[in-house]
Amino acid sequence: MRVSMVLIIATAFLAQGPATAVGVDPPPALDQQPVPLPPDLSEYVANPRLAKILGKALFWDMQVGSDNQMACATCHFHAGADARVRNQLGLPENPAGVTLRRVNYPLYPGAFPLRQLEDPTDRDSRVITDSGEVVSSQGMSLWDFTGVVPGTGFELRTGVNGKLESCDPIFNYQGLVTRRAQTRNAPTVINAVFSHRLFHDGRARSTFNGVDRHGIENLNAKVWQWNPGSNQLTQVSIAIERAALASQAVTPPVSQNEMSWIGKTFPDLGSKMLTLIPLARQEIHPDDSLLGRYANRNGRGFIPSVSYSTLVRRAFHRKWWGASGLVDGQYTQMEANYSLFFGLAVMLYESTLVSDDSPYDQFANGNNNALTAQEQQGLQLFINTGCINCHSGPEFGGGTVADVLGNDSANPIANYVIQVPMADGGTAWIDNGFVNIGLRPTSEDLGAGGNNPFGPISFAQRMRNGASFGGQTLAPSARIAIDGAIRTPSLRNVELTGPYFHTGSMKSLEEVVQFYARGTDFDNMPNRPVGLDELTDLNGNPTNTAALIAFLKTLTDDRVRYRKAPFDHPQLLMIDGHRGYDWGNRYALDWNHWMPAVGSDGSSALKPYDIVLTYGRLQLAQEAD
Repeated sequence: MRVSMVLIIATAFLAQGPATAVGVDPPPALDQQPVPLPPDLSEYVANPRLAKILGKALFWDMQVGSDNQMACATCHFHAGADARVRNQLGLPENPAGVTLRRVNYPLYPGAFPLRQLEDPTDRDSRVITDSGEVVSSQGMSLWDFTGVVPGTGFELRTGVNGKLESCDPIFNYQGLVTRRAQTRNAPTVINAVFSHRLFHDGRARSTFNGVDRHGIENLNAKVWQWNPGSNQLTQVSIAIERAALASQAVTPPVSQNEMSWIGKTFPDLGSKMLTLIPLARQEIHPDDSLLGRYANRNGRGFIPSVSYSTLVRRAFHRKWWGASGLVDGQYTQMEANYSLFFGLAVMLYESTLVSDDSPYDQFANGNNNALTAQEQQGLQLFINTGCINCHSGPEFGGGTVADVLGNDSANPIANYVIQVPMADGGTAWIDNGFVNIGLRPTSEDLGAGGNNPFGPISFAQRMRNGASFGGQTLAPSARIAIDGAIRTPSLRNVELTGPYFHTGSMKSLEEVVQFYARGTDFDNMPNRPVGLDELTDLNGNPTNTAALIAFLKTLTDDRVRYRKAPFDHPQLLMIDGHRGYDWGNRYALDWNHWMPAVGSDGSSALKPYDIVLTYGRLQLAQEAD
């Protein structure tokens, strides 16, 4: 079913453009789509349920961060995204000509959209303001990592290059060290399991090498395998398919921008974490859907008898951790392979974060009363205006595993690149699911058109350079259009996942619809595909706009809204900017709030981002009560 739908959509797109996506049926419910997982997972994982428990603990545990405050969840706590409002301004990938207003800037409703036009329906109207900044996520401040204090969970640090004052020319306050904000907005992790590649530019590969995000491109990425019979340890290369979540998961914990001090490696992180009690600084709700069984009812974290090393031993096969002694003179096998355990465990936890019980899913499964007349009108607009050409299938996204490889791992298809019509005539090849939508000038962020340490990120560029993927090749003369192309996100729960786009530059769905209705903001030739011009059914038509937005809200699963299982979570310290400055030690003090633990029955409703902005810090404080 999915392959035929892709072909119908592609045919309509090539023939007429998104304005008339004729012949396209509404997507099926998400519960009809198999959750894609590696076919050889059992080669590594002995107990999938315990691996999911390990993954959830690691995802929410603040001890993973070098400062013992920054967790993976710190940037993915609000419907899987980040809704913090202070110290969130950053610069684009290529900040030439863009300056930061100031660190610790408090966002407010009137600051959005970041590019404001005199007439929001006319992209050629006078530009009132356009800062070029991005609304992203604050991460770590710059310090040099110097070691782990064994058995304590504390990391040692020193000033960068031995200097006490900040060495960051942008993220500092009068020479004091402040937290840095990223170059792109944090996308939601809910339903991310369906994506073939991850990060906005696709640099987290579908094939997990057990070490980093680069997949098979990093020929030096190896893990340690132990043979109990011969007691031999060897370094081996592995290639775990359909595992972009694992490739993504191992990037932030050792990133100096996101969760780590400079120079820390995954074996260093393993030597710190494996001796610790999971979530030792955080409360766990006794009814947590995965962790409740292990919750310490007399304090924080897991029961004292369960450490991270205990979970690794129970969740993974012994050949990946069981050798005695040091494998390389410095780390145990379990420490040396910690990236393998971390990536696969977090992947398996995130594979449970599937929101397949929205009103739309109920409608698609036969409940005709699940959508109102207005919402059904919005669904028809979503199809007829061509939104569905990019946000397709039950995932309502692009570049999914089903699109690129198909649902049968034993007989995969190969749609790594697709050919589309371009606005300046002719056709071009693009990476499946990655499009330059004219949000910002291409030069500010090349997206999939950028490079990683092993060459181009884009499949189309690599194919044109002679590579083959799934049997697909491109001629050296083939036209490609991947500069500025960004992964098409899922629209599920989009009501709650603002701020929007990879720039985080819009606060509400109304602003997003206005952007597309006016034909986007920049032409970005020659990388602009057909179909991004004005959508006349929406522009200046409040009835149609309201109907489309009403439909988009039917993609919200109330389990996500109310944080019910599997979207419940432990307590989390929210780092929301700086409250003051320690002039003696030369760094800014965090302004923190506790977000309470939530059990499987859920808690108070999450609010859309524009509402969070209205309440600002008060909203976080209310959640902490």
